[in-house]
This record gives sequence, C-alpha cells and structure tokens, in this order.
Amino acid sequence: MKVLFLKDVGGVGQRGTIKDVSDGYALNALIPKGLAVQATPDKIAAHKKQEELNKRASGERTQKIAESLSQMNGRRFVMKVKQISTDISSKVLKGRCRKGTQDRRRPLMARCRHAQRDF
Repeated sequence: MKVLFLKDVGGVGQRGTIKDVSDGYALNALIPKGLAVQATPDKIAAHKKQEELNKRASGERTQKIAESLSQMNGRRFVMKVKQISTDISSKVLKGRCRKGTQDRRRPLMARCRHAQRDF
C-alpha cells in the first residue's frame, strides 16, 4: 500500500514522502497513529499544492526579513540586562561570566560579557 507520510517515522520515511509499505503496517500502525495517510491521487495533489503554497509563503517571509535587515544595516543596537532571573543558577552564571575577564574586584554583572551586548 502506498502511503503519504504526515510526520517523520524513523527508519521508514520522512514527512511528505510517498512510499510503498506493507498493508498491515500501514493499516495497524501508521494510519491509526496519524503518521501517514493512504496515498490517493486526490491527497497527493492536495499535498503538492499545499507544499507549493508553503514554499511561496516562505519566500515572501525571506524577502521581508531581508528588507528589514537591509534597513537596519549599519545601525547599532545595545541591549542591557536589568535584573537577573532567579531561575538561573549562580554556578552557571558565574561560569559564563568568569570567561570574560579576571578582574574579581568588580561586581559579577559588571564583569559579565553577557550583561551588555551590541547587536
């Protein structure tokens, strides 16, 4: 039975591919779990049409992002951290911040290269 994979299935097929699998595997495992559908001509055509629409939308998004980036070219953005979140463990934060400098007299956030970063 030919099936159209809706999701990636390890060792069997990737999303969007059409593959011939055994009837029992398709009917008992793939189709009931929503991993694949039977590959009828209507479903194949609908899938190709949807895939084409997704490619167009992706191309439009890429163009919008490129235009936005070209407008920001040459500008400098500074982001500052106001408060350290309490869910970050101090060991992780200290480990990241000590790599930047060896000056231990200054407070932790002043030493931390992650505290202020230019983009």
